[in-house]
Amino acid sequence: MNGKRDDENKESRAPDTLDPGTGRRGLTDKPDEPDLPPGRVLDRKPGDDGFIRYEVNGELQRTEEQQLTEERILRNAGAAAGIDVGDIDNYYLERVSTGDEYRNLSEVVTIEDGDRFLAVYAGKTPVASAADQVTRELNGLGFAADVLHIPGLGGDQAAVFDYQVDTGRHRGHTFRVGVSFQEAEYPEYPPHFVWVAGLQSPALPAHSNGRHDGVEWCAFSVPPSDFWDRLPSADKNMKTYMARHMRRFWNQM
Repeated sequence: MNGKRDDENKESRAPDTLDPGTGRRGLTDKPDEPDLPPGRVLDRKPGDDGFIRYEVNGELQRTEEQQLTEERILRNAGAAAGIDVGDIDNYYLERVSTGDEYRNLSEVVTIEDGDRFLAVYAGKTPVASAADQVTRELNGLGFAADVLHIPGLGGDQAAVFDYQVDTGRHRGHTFRVGVSFQEAEYPEYPPHFVWVAGLQSPALPAHSNGRHDGVEWCAFSVPPSDFWDRLPSADKNMKTYMARHMRRFWNQM
């Protein structure tokens, strides 16, 4: 009897009912939500609503499918994640937690809840947008980066972020740091200058100085060309720059 009653209940629902979970119209077996007082929402853990949440270049995305092609991930993230879908062939994905890279747009990527990805641009980037591209890469690595313009300082425009030094005499201190450019194209040419705010008695001579919001900034001309030029294209990104060059810079400061 119960089975028959359930069937009758299904048939009694309007055929054009919009399923809020799938966005599709038609009959649904999804149970009704419990009644809640006004202003209250269900206390759900990530994934309890059927969605897998992940990030691309720091931008939150969600999907009901655990496997997506690289192209779909890039297109879904789009301009909000700094991806030019018109030039999508020049991007590849990197999973931050493992360093795994996905370079074939048709390759299927398995996504776990909480995954973070970098969408790395492998084409040539003009100086005008290089700081924006570097900012997106840094955000994908977990740094809260933004673009700062100080006329007269090395490169004028830098991707800036807070950096906790883990080596050298400044170990344990956090500084506002920036990276900027002299050369015309990134990632073929890496950031040329490192900017630091409020640094007292640096061990290296500053290339130039500038003041912003009452804070003195120094720009140091320290291009990593000694190793960057020999890198394969796949490794010319901010993950390599931060791991190999930024630590080396602070070890000399």
